[in-house]
Amino acid sequence: MLCFVFMVNKTEGQELYPYKYKNEVSIDATAVIGNLLSLNSERAKSPYGFGYRHHFNKYSLRVRGNTLLDNRTILEFDGNRFNERKIAEQEHSLSLAFEKGIDVAKNFRLLYGADILFGYTFVNTQVENVFERINQDITMGFGPALRLEYRISDRFLLTTESTLYGKMIISDDRFKLGFDPEQVATSTSYNVLLALPTSLTFSIGF
Repeated sequence: MLCFVFMVNKTEGQELYPYKYKNEVSIDATAVIGNLLSLNSERAKSPYGFGYRHHFNKYSLRVRGNTLLDNRTILEFDGNRFNERKIAEQEHSLSLAFEKGIDVAKNFRLLYGADILFGYTFVNTQVENVFERINQDITMGFGPALRLEYRISDRFLLTTESTLYGKMIISDDRFKLGFDPEQVATSTSYNVLLALPTSLTFSIGF
């Protein structure tokens, strides 16, 4: 943090390299690169993330959405016979970010700001004639974000980021075993999540 403050003070007043294009669309390229380099396992699940950013005079506004849809069937043996466990999973998130930037090296810019996060998760697990479980989570979060941007050209950019979100999660868990009455449990939890810079975003200006 002290290093970050030092860099802000040192670069304050320096002219940033201008954004030639005021609008950008982006895609989360982490999964794509992992597949190209054969780093992802066959069962790896990666969300499809798309974003948009608009540059104003002194700050930028970033909107980003992520969606993950996964349906799979697992064959299990309970000691007497094989059962099919069917799992349907959805993850959706939307974030809104306000950010400013400082130049730290040629073609490198450090972006800092705050994110507002909304998320929804749905998981339905079924084993025929045995049980069914439905879990739904609604997430709301807020926190600082730090991003490092590399300018390939005026139009093309690469970005990685680190975030620290404080989250509130509202959970609804429903469980039904055979012909027994459905059991429902609701809860609210709070946590802090630090995300290290392991993702890579590719942006195109227009």
